[in-house]
Amino acid sequence: MYYACLSFQGNTVWEKEQIKLLAPITSPDKVACVGMNYKDHCEEIGAPIPTEPIFFSKFPSSIIGPEDDIPYPDITEVFAPGKIVIE
Repeated sequence: MYYACLSFQGNTVWEKEQIKLLAPITSPDKVACVGMNYKDHCEEIGAPIPTEPIFFSKFPSSIIGPEDDIPYPDITEVFAPGKIVIE
C-alpha cells in the first residue's frame, strides 16, 4: 500500500515513513460525545440499546494522533473502541 502527503509548498510527495500523522484537531474548547450509538457495541457489552442519545464529554487532553500511545496506569482495564471527533 502506498501512502503519501502533498505539501503546501508544491507537489512534493512524501513517503509514509517520512511523516508523522498528528491529531486531526488541536486545542478544542470541549469534546462532546455520543455513547452507545451503534447496535453492535451495545450487544458486545450486553447493554440495552438506548431509545435516546447518551451524551458525555471528554477532556480536550484526551485527543491524540492515530499512532500515539494511550497512557494509562498498569492496573487499568482498557476497552478502547475508536472514536471520531468532529469540530
